[in-house]
Amino acid sequence: MTGGAGGGEGPGRTSPGAAAGRGGSDACEPSWTEVPAGAVRKVIARRMLESKLNIPHFYLFDRVDMEPAAAFRRGLEAERGIRVSFTDLIVAAAARTLAEHPECNVSYREGMLRRYRTVNINVGGR
Repeated sequence: MTGGAGGGEGPGRTSPGAAAGRGGSDACEPSWTEVPAGAVRKVIARRMLESKLNIPHFYLFDRVDMEPAAAFRRGLEAERGIRVSFTDLIVAAAARTLAEHPECNVSYREGMLRRYRTVNINVGGR
């Protein structure tokens, strides 16, 4: 397979926001590119969708020692007056991980792998 995570090479598309000045760090730079997905990636994407729709799912839980994170939070508040939640820390860790591993910062759409140049994590709350 060629073309890295996409499994294919050839012309791709860029974000429509690029022309309007929306996007990555440079106003002229699109925030993502699309490359044709290879046959293997298409099968993987189709089967992942089928499994989510048709196969019962289960979720795993584990215990994590969050004391180092709690100490970090206390230190931020004591030294800098900054209050952060555990959610803030988890989202920051996820964002750093995506930035360090851009091959994981992709989505599949209409036979194309969309590779994001920026990390954008949204968290909803009540």
